[in-house]
Amino acid sequence: MIGFDENLRTDQPQSDEGADTKSLEKRDLYEMVHKNWFIPPYASRGVTRDYLLKVHNNKVFRITYGEIKHFEVDLTPEHQRKVQGMGHAVLLRKLNILLQLTGRNQLGFTEHDLPDQGWLHRMARIIDPTSLTEFFDTPVHPEPAPTSGSLNISLIYHGRLAAARWFMRHPNIKSNRRFWDSLHTIGNLFRAYLNKSLAIETLERELAAQQREKVDMANNLDDLISKAALTYSAILNPGLKPDAVIGGSGDITGDMRSELQRNAKL
Repeated sequence: MIGFDENLRTDQPQSDEGADTKSLEKRDLYEMVHKNWFIPPYASRGVTRDYLLKVHNNKVFRITYGEIKHFEVDLTPEHQRKVQGMGHAVLLRKLNILLQLTGRNQLGFTEHDLPDQGWLHRMARIIDPTSLTEFFDTPVHPEPAPTSGSLNISLIYHGRLAAARWFMRHPNIKSNRRFWDSLHTIGNLFRAYLNKSLAIETLERELAAQQREKVDMANNLDDLISKAALTYSAILNPGLKPDAVIGGSGDITGDMRSELQRNAKL
């Protein structure tokens, strides 16, 4: 409904904002946050007032321009080469999981409100330098060798590498082009499957939201029809008082109620 859209609400000053932001319009708040932190463009999807406040208050993952420039200065084109086929929704979900597992704040976006892709790619590279998400073809540096204190995600990564080495231990397997092509086909299909699964999840989420709106509309429609019928009936029958109908007064006769119901149906 107009006035109740989530994006509109989150772009208005919040009651719990600090004095340094409460008086700022969204554009001014963006410029203040943008001055210090590397964030998506203003028009990027999901860049709401709520997101900007979370960056400002260190409630989402954030880095300064100096940090990202220092990190990127040594990157080669090979480090920035992306694996084909992984959708941005899958990447964002993987990044949020990785951030959570490593004790860091999540990005402040979900796979249902994807931010600017250029910003997301640069954040992905600095968040995941060892390519645990498999979005980049080459890691900036290797994932550290597993220890007793390693996270499960790191142990799984090294376990997969060990399994691959064992699987490819025979020279005739390594040299078989047909077999390598089949592995690539499997990998591509798996990434497509993940993309499709998330696309369906997003559509189901949107369908549920539309169904909730439909129920709200039906309830509002019934309410408006009842009010219009009551107004119409009261005009024709001055003795029919709306307050008496609502309050269940005994002065409302059966004929009055029947007339009211008939007018509502009409």
